[in-house]
Amino acid sequence: MDQQTSNNQFQGKWKKETPVLHKKKKIRHKRNKSFFSSLIEKFKRKFKSIKNELFTSKSKTKSKYSLVKKNDFRTLSNRSILKKAFQNSKKDLLKLLKSFKIKRKEVRRSELIIQKKIRKKKREALLNSILYILKFRFLFDTDFNKISKDTLTIGKKILKKKPENIKNKLIRYSQFRFNSKNQSLSVKLYQRELRYKRKQKIKKFISDIVTFPQRSIKNIRSAIRKTIRNILNIKEKWNTLLLNISRIKSNPELKSRFVFTYFNSTLAFFTTFILIYFLNQVLTSLICSAYSIPIVLYYFDIIYQVGPYSSLWNRFNIIIIYGSAPFFSLLLSVIFYQLYKISKNKFKYLRIYFLWGMINSFNFFFGAYIVGAITRSGFIYFTEWIFFSYVFDIEEIIFMVSSLIALVSIGYFSSDFFLSSADNKELISFKNKPFYKFTQIFLPWLSGIILLLLFNLPNITVYNLLTYASLLLMVVPAMIDYNNYKTQQIIIVKSKQKYAFLKWNLIVSVIVIILIRFLLNNGIWLS
Repeated sequence: MDQQTSNNQFQGKWKKETPVLHKKKKIRHKRNKSFFSSLIEKFKRKFKSIKNELFTSKSKTKSKYSLVKKNDFRTLSNRSILKKAFQNSKKDLLKLLKSFKIKRKEVRRSELIIQKKIRKKKREALLNSILYILKFRFLFDTDFNKISKDTLTIGKKILKKKPENIKNKLIRYSQFRFNSKNQSLSVKLYQRELRYKRKQKIKKFISDIVTFPQRSIKNIRSAIRKTIRNILNIKEKWNTLLLNISRIKSNPELKSRFVFTYFNSTLAFFTTFILIYFLNQVLTSLICSAYSIPIVLYYFDIIYQVGPYSSLWNRFNIIIIYGSAPFFSLLLSVIFYQLYKISKNKFKYLRIYFLWGMINSFNFFFGAYIVGAITRSGFIYFTEWIFFSYVFDIEEIIFMVSSLIALVSIGYFSSDFFLSSADNKELISFKNKPFYKFTQIFLPWLSGIILLLLFNLPNITVYNLLTYASLLLMVVPAMIDYNNYKTQQIIIVKSKQKYAFLKWNLIVSVIVIILIRFLLNNGIWLS
């Protein structure tokens, strides 16, 4: 009995509690659902409702809802429009896809056609080149690769017309008509002028050959007459020279300017020569020490402490040691020239220093070769070991002649630079020009060489004497007085003479010379 009562009680409780449990389970299920799943369900419902409204037939019985509030989807016209829109959209998509496919096919076809054309052109070019070689046209045409279709067509036309032209020529020659009738008057006149010029040239050439000895004798006679006249007129020239000197002395401003130019030019020549010379010596000594060749650096020369047949010497070694200094001086000449061009208005008194530096550095390149060829030392070893040439071989003669021409031409063209470095236009006037050149070029060179000889005493070498003398190849052409277009158009700005600049330069140069002589008197050993 007790069990039955307990079961009944349990069944009653279960019946009461089941709806409550269902509700709780539903609530839990709703809570456990994710946000995305709820959205998907809503979307599905909406899609189904739209589909039913569009594609289902309209019911005859109208609801209260439809009468009160009409929906646009339920009208027949709107439904048909939407159906057509969907169908058209499908068709448009299909058309687009087809167009893309067609375009791809067209691109591929165009690419294939272009490739075929390129291949055809290559084949034609190869065939033309083979025909060109087989027909021996390369003997007549200069440009092999520049043959185009136009040139080939023109050539074919000319070849076709050749037999007709030959026939016409033969007919004209048979009738003794050597000129064609189609020629205009202008062409005939031009041909006559050319013939006349040719005849004149031939006559002149024959007359020059025939009259060469007579002309040479005449030139020698005229030169002898001029020298005799100059010798006879020495007194007159001397008197004119004295008059010009007295004229310069009477004018204190002119006199001071000439004195200033002389001292400034001599200091420029001396300082630049010593600077370039010792820079070259230091450079060669450093290169020798790098190759472990023992030397002694003196103020007058470098003395090598190794014999000529030593194992330390090799071809590469000799080329670098004897060729480094001249090429360095050539580089310095370019630098001095650029500095001279820069200093037109600024650094007026330094212009002559840059100019003498340029001339001296050119001398250490071109003049060094001539002196080396005479003394068989220095820069000559550079060319001997490069070309394996002997004494006065063809290479040496060519280089010697070219260096002589270079020195003379540099001197000749540097005359304008010397004139443009003047302080006043009165110094470059027609009367004062020869005196200015004498005080600016020749006297500084002469006085500078005397100072260099005093500096090198008692060790004066033949090599150094010849280097001083090689400067004459530039000094003499620069001294030539000629009035060309350039010298007449030189513009000079007046400037006050700064004797303080000259004094300080003189003091600095004297101190440097004393230091060099003191340091290098006993020599510096480098090994």
